[in-house]
Amino acid sequence: MGRSENIPLEIQKGYARATEALQLDDRLEDAHAALGAIRVSPKDPIAWAQYFMLGTARWNYDLRNPADGTQDALDQACSYSNCEFFVYMIAAKFHVRFGDITVARRYLERALAKKKDLSLKMWRTFFPFRAWPAMIAETEPELETFVSFGLPRE
Repeated sequence: MGRSENIPLEIQKGYARATEALQLDDRLEDAHAALGAIRVSPKDPIAWAQYFMLGTARWNYDLRNPADGTQDALDQACSYSNCEFFVYMIAAKFHVRFGDITVARRYLERALAKKKDLSLKMWRTFFPFRAWPAMIAETEPELETFVSFGLPRE
């Protein structure tokens, strides 16, 4: 089933927009928007996006020391088979960082399966938002691990 029939589409869209804003905000207490969106429409086919935005908002809050729950939110996003390749990439980064190489490799394989032309070069410039270069710079050690797992450089 798609979006909940009991919740007006305008409210669902409002939660989605509030969650997107989280990625640019440094107040983690606003993360309730993502959780609210998930509660409002738990079977939404793009619920993975709410978890992804919650995870990246927590990561962006402090690139070196992400807020608690960052990896959990990203893993939850990855549990949806229709999530986008970039969700797997960012989740893989955290699994490399925290030493779970098996899961990191599996997520990278899923990303490569979804995005056949994925490369290190593409990934470094994939997102056009302002915080992306800093997020990529913070990820450099993990990126070399991805290359050792099979991510093409070019």
